[in-house]
Amino acid sequence: MAMFSKLRSLLLGKPKTGDYRPFPVHHFTHIRDLPLFTFHTIRHMLIDPTIRLGMAMRMAPLCQAEFAFQQGKEWIPGVQADREDVAKFVHKQIKRIWKFELHKILTAQVWGWSAAEVTYRLVDKRVEVDGLLHRHAFDVRALRSDGEVKGVRFDRLGGGVGNVSLRMPKAIWHAYDPEAESPYGTSALRGAHSPWADKWLDGAALDTRRLFAHKDAYGGVDIAYPTGHMNVDGVEIPNRDIAREMGEQLNAGGVTNRPSQYDTNGKPLWEITRATVPANPAHIFDYPKQLDDEMLRGLEIPDDVVTSQGTGAWQGKQVPMQAFFCNADRWLAQVVRVVVTQILEDLVMLNWGKAEEFEVATKPLALQAMEQIKAAEGGDEGAAQQPPGPQQAQPQPAAPQRPPFTAARGRNGDEGATQQQQAQQQSSGPFITVRGPNGKIFQRRNPRFGRQQLGLDEPNMAEMLVGEGAVQAAHLVDAGRRLLMSMHPESNGTTRKRRMRKRKIEVQPTRQELLNHASQSLSLTAEETELLETLTVE
Repeated sequence: MAMFSKLRSLLLGKPKTGDYRPFPVHHFTHIRDLPLFTFHTIRHMLIDPTIRLGMAMRMAPLCQAEFAFQQGKEWIPGVQADREDVAKFVHKQIKRIWKFELHKILTAQVWGWSAAEVTYRLVDKRVEVDGLLHRHAFDVRALRSDGEVKGVRFDRLGGGVGNVSLRMPKAIWHAYDPEAESPYGTSALRGAHSPWADKWLDGAALDTRRLFAHKDAYGGVDIAYPTGHMNVDGVEIPNRDIAREMGEQLNAGGVTNRPSQYDTNGKPLWEITRATVPANPAHIFDYPKQLDDEMLRGLEIPDDVVTSQGTGAWQGKQVPMQAFFCNADRWLAQVVRVVVTQILEDLVMLNWGKAEEFEVATKPLALQAMEQIKAAEGGDEGAAQQPPGPQQAQPQPAAPQRPPFTAARGRNGDEGATQQQQAQQQSSGPFITVRGPNGKIFQRRNPRFGRQQLGLDEPNMAEMLVGEGAVQAAHLVDAGRRLLMSMHPESNGTTRKRRMRKRKIEVQPTRQELLNHASQSLSLTAEETELLETLTVE
């Protein structure tokens, strides 16, 4: 029994290597001429668009983490605990931290570590998390006891000279990818330091690209000038200064003028030789892009996660994505452990008066990504095997076409004429052939030619006059006569026919007057007027 008691105390006692101090590794010692990897360098690296995109890509999966526990093959949202009220409380706190404060904790990937003061609030007689007051990594120091971080010291207080030390859970500390359990982590930008320097330093890729674009736009120049001076407006000016002025004018995109002088052999004394540029400068413009790919790889982002330059199958591209999400799961587990051990465990003990068992787990990020892709693709069984992106639109059934108004019915209800007119108007050309009731055949412009047919085809004015639901062809003459009668309000019902006949004899032709007045009143086109003429009789 003594042996087991001794083994128990050995296993459950304090760490024997808690006071270990790793050998100091200075990040400014490099095997090549790189700038010092300091906070100042990191701040400049954050200017690069590729760096910012890479850091955002690394944070995105963690921000979408789903807290759930697994029962068999099913994932149940929430937190697993012996008491339901504890599970709901812990789930509420961690969701609030994830929604409003997570980005402050994840800045550890930029500077190597992050720290913040935790503020609390009282809700329903329970102490809950209110927020995190994030402080810069340069102004915080870890306080350790028995090899573990137990608190944080915040500097630059009280005018920049004071400090305060806070213990957990009043403070939170997160180190990104620490070496040998060091309380201070390593910036994720360290892997992108070398390609970033090749892109941004003096004479690097961006300077080369800028210089080429400048020379390609304005061109370099070589000017040959004779020795001596030249008299310009009574002033002796060295030819060298004149040549330099010409070069500056060319550099500014202007024009030059020079003396037209030749030597005894006929060669010009002032000769300008334009610089030439490479016929294929693709390598100059591709160099920064290659460095961008190297920076993303240095940030541990595979090529097929941000870019899709490969031409392989989607199943093959899943391999680098699985690796990316696996690395993100590792970082996610570290962040969850920090929040649980430094904040939630003490908070549960404070509210319930004793330690309560609970477990905070997350669904694998790769599984979440596949579920999101499947949902975006419409929930098909094989959607997870398809790359995310727009799908080809499915052909929609054509809307039923209704017959045109002009072919709705024939004159005096003649169904045979209706079918004949409808068959004659099925032409898809720019003109259609129309047969009138009196047998006259003429052509008119096809209003549907060159236009996309929709479900609703609005009739024109002539079609509304002779179509179904408007004035029938048999009543068109009577409608015209009533239109003429409206021009003479003194007419009454007893003498209307006699006066109409009298007007018909005195004013010739009555039919032409009817057509002219109807054309002007209804603003008919020439084709519509011709159609109206064929459908009206004396």
